[in-house]
Amino acid sequence: MLIPSYHPTLVQLLRDCSTCTIPSLPSSAEEWDRLVSAAEKEGLSAYLLARLPQRQGRTDMPSTVGARLRDSVSATTVRCIRFAEELRAILKVFATHDIAALPLRGLALPQQIPGLPAARPMGDIDLLVKRQDLEAVALALKRLGYRAMDRRPGFAASFSYTLEYVKEEHGWIIVEPHWTLGYPPAAGWFDMDAAWRRAEPLMLLGAPTLRLADSDLCLHLCLHLAHKGLSARLLWWYELDRLIRFKLSGDDWARCRETASSSGQTRLLGGVLSALHRLLGTPLPDLTGGSQAETSLLTRGDRLLTETDLDGREPLTQFFHIKGLTARLRFVWGMALPSKHFMRLQYPTTHAPLPLLYCLRISSLLALTAMMMARILRLRMIDTVRAVSGTSRR
Repeated sequence: MLIPSYHPTLVQLLRDCSTCTIPSLPSSAEEWDRLVSAAEKEGLSAYLLARLPQRQGRTDMPSTVGARLRDSVSATTVRCIRFAEELRAILKVFATHDIAALPLRGLALPQQIPGLPAARPMGDIDLLVKRQDLEAVALALKRLGYRAMDRRPGFAASFSYTLEYVKEEHGWIIVEPHWTLGYPPAAGWFDMDAAWRRAEPLMLLGAPTLRLADSDLCLHLCLHLAHKGLSARLLWWYELDRLIRFKLSGDDWARCRETASSSGQTRLLGGVLSALHRLLGTPLPDLTGGSQAETSLLTRGDRLLTETDLDGREPLTQFFHIKGLTARLRFVWGMALPSKHFMRLQYPTTHAPLPLLYCLRISSLLALTAMMMARILRLRMIDTVRAVSGTSRR
């Protein structure tokens, strides 16, 4: 897996956090501005602000940059409080209607993983629910003022890993009820009944709920990083690093590997963990290899997920797994021509007319498809060359 380009000072701060040392700080106002901008982008403003006092002597941070950093942390804190109030209301309604749910990432992570700032940037509220409860979830969220947002009616339930509900209240609030630990095309390959049995009690926001077992959380965070690819925030790598360093036992690793293998995710898991070790020096066990059960789930198209970081690789890989012409046409239609409400939510900052947005979306999808088909042909040529080379040696 390729590692996105991050500000080197931020990376060094995270690598050194176990010893509380700090690298050389910027020496000019322009360098400080770049560092704070990077921290804001990567969700690490609160972490940077907390680490600076540990430096012996003065930081020489310009007052204007320091004020900007504190304002960023304050804004993140306010947003966290608003999301916490919303999450509390959702969990209360779910409990009233006997809907099993647990928070994914977000506000629950600082309680599960040591050393994480409480002020964590959030773009939405992610929940794990049971697939058989989706209708009850929809009704409960509707009572709270949310409305469903889908590419086309029934698209998410058929082809995705989550539904999406939105409410406009001091800006958009988005709730995503997931029913699986993974992402397409592997969303349906997980034994979620086993994951729910392993879930543990958690007291969050004054209300009893559940949390993923550490082994399942580790796998989910890895798959989330693979899902985001080059757009993954540095904060998410740090959260996985903290979980591995301070929470995972040998039994957790064994269970994580077993779950990854049975769901065809060992190569993705290994790729993310290898990148994490290169990025933050995280200590890792040996997770090489895969079982026959995993191999039987994979196709050549899945190598787009494990051997490339192209945006849009998941939909094309998923297309190879969809069975039936009608289902494939529904999938293409929903991806290329989603509803106008979905388009406005996806492109909130543009005022371009919808026909133009649809044309640009279709053009982009066609370009991505061409790039990924070329990549598949390249992988096939590599396989052919290796096979011919192996035969000639024999």
